[in-house]
Amino acid sequence: MSDRSNTSQPGRIDVHAHAFPPEFMKALRKNPPRPLEIRSNWEWDESRFLREMDRWEVALQVLSLPHTYEYYEPRNCSFGVELCRVANSEYAEISARRPERFRFFAAVPLPDVEQAWRELKRSRSLAGFSGVALSTNIHERTLDDAAFAPFFDYANEIGLVIFLHPLQRWFPKQCSFSSAENRAGVSRGKEPIQTESLFRQTFLRYFRTNPRGHSGQRC
Repeated sequence: MSDRSNTSQPGRIDVHAHAFPPEFMKALRKNPPRPLEIRSNWEWDESRFLREMDRWEVALQVLSLPHTYEYYEPRNCSFGVELCRVANSEYAEISARRPERFRFFAAVPLPDVEQAWRELKRSRSLAGFSGVALSTNIHERTLDDAAFAPFFDYANEIGLVIFLHPLQRWFPKQCSFSSAENRAGVSRGKEPIQTESLFRQTFLRYFRTNPRGHSGQRC
C-alpha cells in the first residue's frame, strides 16, 4: 500500500487513467453491444493502481472510462445511463476513500442530451468530481452536432472541464472537412494530428457561442 499522504508531495498528475470498477464491469457484462475488448490493467485493483502510481511517481490520478459510447447502442441509451451512473458512483467512492490519490472525470450518456445533463448535475455533487470525459465523436456524430448544443451551453454556464479523448478511427460520412489539411490530418491517422484537426473543425463554433470555453494547454 502506498505511503503517500497528500498530493503536495513531488509527483505527476495523470489525467488519462482508465479504470473499470467492479460494479461497472458487472453492469457491462449484462448487456454488451458487441464482444468486449477490455485491457486487464484497466480492471480496478486499488493496490495495483497505487503500486504502479508510486513506481512512476504519480501523485494523483484522474480516473475515467475510455470511449464510453462503445459500450451501448444509441437506441439503448437507458443502458448507457445505467453504466454512467454506476461508474461515476464507484469513482466517487474511490475518491472519497483516497482523496489524496484519486479524482475522476465523469461519464455522461450522450447522445441523450437530457440524460447527460442530469447525470452531469448528479456527478458534480460527488466526491472527486473534476469534469467530464468525452470522445472526439459520439456514435459517429461529431461534437458540433446541433443536437449537443444544450449540453455544451450548460458546460459553458458552469465552467466545466472537458477531457477530450482522441478516437483513432475514420470519421463518419456525416463529417465534412473544410480544408485539404484537415482531411490529410485524418487520413494519416495519427492521434495528435487527428485531434488537432477535429478540434479546429468542431470547437471554433463552440468557442464563438460559449465565451467561457477555451482549449487549456498542451501538457
